[in-house]
Amino acid sequence: FELSTINVLSSIGNGVITINTQKQIVLINGVARDLLGLRNEKVYEKTLENVITIKSAAHNTPNHVKKPIAYVLNTGKQIKSHDFFIRSKFRKT
Repeated sequence: FELSTINVLSSIGNGVITINTQKQIVLINGVARDLLGLRNEKVYEKTLENVITIKSAAHNTPNHVKKPIAYVLNTGKQIKSHDFFIRSKFRKT
């Protein structure tokens, strides 16, 4: 990333995690770190699945929503109107 891109992504008021084509984290801003309790964790180059768990809030979850990261990366399509629970795998509570 260019320094200006890093500065913009880091200053966004929402949690931002960027990944490469291998699903490895290449940037995570402070808001995302705070929300996920990852202040001191070394997460760069770890795959997103090894850092967070994403679960559907619905009991009757469609198959494409069970693995949302893989679905979006493989198809390029959005998952619309669905609630997810996202949890850090490093958080103790």
